[in-house]
This record gives sequence, C-alpha cells and structure tokens, in this order.
Amino acid sequence: MGTTFAEIKTMGWKALIKELGYAGATKFILLYEKGEGNYTKERKELFKDATIDDIVSEVKEMKKQQSFKYMLNRGVRTIAYAQQGVSLAINN
Repeated sequence: MGTTFAEIKTMGWKALIKELGYAGATKFILLYEKGEGNYTKERKELFKDATIDDIVSEVKEMKKQQSFKYMLNRGVRTIAYAQQGVSLAINN
C-alpha cells in the first residue's frame, strides 16, 4: 500500500518547517495558495479582541507544538496570528 495524500501532506509540512522554519514554510505555501478575501479588511475583525500579548502567547504555544497540523486545525485565524507573530518577532 502506498503513501496516502494525508501522509504526504504531513511529510511535506515537516520538511518545509525543517528547512525554512514556520515563517518560511508559511510564506512558501502562500506563494501557491493565495487564498480568498481581503486580509487587510478582514484582519480588523480577526484581531478585534486580541492584544499583542495574546498573539505572542499563541505563537509561543504553536512553537511548543512543533507541528503545522496544530496551525491547520486552528484555521485561518491561527495562520494570521503566526504571520503577525513573525512580524512581532522581527520587530522586537
């Protein structure tokens, strides 16, 4: 029996994270999956109740998990948090 699509996807994420880190892996995927909507407008709604400390805490928790599966299961808001966290990490 061959490797399933789910297994290939998991292996791919792990390889991207290993070589590029979380931020680089996310940027790589976004090169091919542009998504939908207008993030500039939507982020105001996404982050309306979040403080910078909330965002930083969630990014730190994701790093502890060491798994993109965690991010994917949390959905778009978590990916947006990760992108914001990368920005915060660079600026701080």
